[in-house]
Amino acid sequence: MEEEHAQDQGYYLNADLLETWREQGADPALIELLAKAMGDGEELSIRWSR
Repeated sequence: MEEEHAQDQGYYLNADLLETWREQGADPALIELLAKAMGDGEELSIRWSR
């Protein structure tokens, strides 16, 4: 995941990235949440905000 500029808050995830994170020891609950949100789709777009 990368930010294109300082105000960039949109991120795209796909199943391969989630699997990489899982293999690297990412929080299982987070991976499960993101996978569930992705559903049968091939990618997921999320936005970070504070």
